[in-house]
Amino acid sequence: MKDRLLIVSFGTADAGGLGEIAAVEQALAARANLPWARAFSSEAVRRILHRRGVDVPSPAEALREAAAGGAQRVWVQPTHIAAGADYAAVCGAVQDAAPHFAHIAAGRPLLADECSAGELARILCEAYPSQPGEAALFLLHGTAGRTAGAALWMQRALQARGGGDVVACLRGQPGFDAAAHRLLACGARRVRLVPLMLCAGSHARGDMAGPGPDSWASRLARAGFSVQCTLRGLGALAPVQALYARRLDALLGRAPAGEPEGSPAQILSKIHAARIADDAEFWHNIE
Repeated sequence: MKDRLLIVSFGTADAGGLGEIAAVEQALAARANLPWARAFSSEAVRRILHRRGVDVPSPAEALREAAAGGAQRVWVQPTHIAAGADYAAVCGAVQDAAPHFAHIAAGRPLLADECSAGELARILCEAYPSQPGEAALFLLHGTAGRTAGAALWMQRALQARGGGDVVACLRGQPGFDAAAHRLLACGARRVRLVPLMLCAGSHARGDMAGPGPDSWASRLARAGFSVQCTLRGLGALAPVQALYARRLDALLGRAPAGEPEGSPAQILSKIHAARIADDAEFWHNIE
């Protein structure tokens, strides 16, 4: 029976970011020991790459290619951080393709629940330790709705470890004002901006760390903070690569109890991402 692994990332057109995605892909491919293919879920990224002469399929296109190539069992492991709209779209593509395979299943995102947030918080605190008067500000890309739950889990996990590290979202809640207020309340005057994203692509280099007046680095500096930017995505960290490998183990049925495999519908139903109306509601849930 022909088996295939499909690794789906949001994607990036940034050369350095592509390297960070590739590092996770290689870790997953080595763990699975299966023929594998890449797909990007972002239409905008695929369009930019196409103009450069590089074609990366969408999840639906990659699944059609797998079926045409005779694959009968397919495991789809997303590298998405949270169960937002893009992750849901990947699961939708998997459901649509199910009639064409004897077996198909999708894995969980990196931040699938509060337990996984605790694991990631430990890795981040070890990678980016803070001194008195310092704090890390970890930036999710974020979208309205589901990803606020991932931010909530991460903030709780970071606070459980002590210190004043803060999670915020480029889009959605919690936003800039709430993050700056929290940093001040924790006594931080020196801030390290770190992308809580798979790769340090255009959002990290522009929206987070760019020289323009609207970047988070510029806004924090105007607010009186000393700012240091880290342009390294999660994919560059070996312990994070290992977390993704554990997601794949669960998908392949190799993991111990506690990380169960599930159908796309089951995965989405089990991820109870809080819907946060505004920053005040976010911090009310933290306190």
